[in-house]
Amino acid sequence: MGLCRGLGMPLVRIVLGLAAVLVPVVVADMGLNRLGVGFLMRCLVTSAVAALGYVAFVVLVERRRVVEFALAGALGELCAGLVLGAVVYTLVIGSIWLAGGVGFGGWSVGADLTYAVGMAVFAAVVEEVAARGLVFRILEGWLGSWVALAVSAALFGAVHLVNPGATLFAAVAVALEAGVMLAAAFMVTRRLFLAMGLHFAWNFVQAGVFGGPVSGVEVGGLMATSATGPEWISGGAFGAEASVLAVIWCGVLGAVLIRQAVRRGRVIRWAA
Repeated sequence: MGLCRGLGMPLVRIVLGLAAVLVPVVVADMGLNRLGVGFLMRCLVTSAVAALGYVAFVVLVERRRVVEFALAGALGELCAGLVLGAVVYTLVIGSIWLAGGVGFGGWSVGADLTYAVGMAVFAAVVEEVAARGLVFRILEGWLGSWVALAVSAALFGAVHLVNPGATLFAAVAVALEAGVMLAAAFMVTRRLFLAMGLHFAWNFVQAGVFGGPVSGVEVGGLMATSATGPEWISGGAFGAEASVLAVIWCGVLGAVLIRQAVRRGRVIRWAA
């Protein structure tokens, strides 16, 4: 009985937390869509709903202060994430271009960026709250940082298998890149702002600036990017996330962030 409770409670908390975040998001999006609300506003509202759902879960179920959204230092962490995300994606796409994996079209100064902004905000808030704020954090408290890092990264990659153009390699690449890098960003600060900024900047620069597909979803942006080389270099229809060069660059940043977490004593050990 004790073993069942020990195994079950963290998983129950994850399920309850995901329900508290995602069910209101789905309901709100359906309602806003029925009212004819535009895509960008729907993304902003549903992102706020996800954050409120997380706060309600932490306060009412976990009965503690919501340190993941503590405001002291939040702006600096968010800005650092924005810079890191923009830089690392630029390095990725630049490396792919140098390797002959992509070609760039002309600039479209009048491009509509509302979809790119909305998609990036939604992914940065909803996915970070769910994947890092709930899944990684609760697993980490149960199994320790290293096991939680591996399991949450694998799950994050697996959910991307439903995306257009997804392959097993793409899912593994997403797990090794974003799954590790974003969890490491959370470990460093114990808050969500650094990971959210990183996630937003990666997606917006990928879609809004370079016009590449984001996890298989075509968005369109200021430039047109087309895959011209082998998929393991270009990422193919899935986008740069499925490139081995993205795995390398994100792996480097992830390693730096993990090192920072270790130096700050932010690693939680598994108490068997």
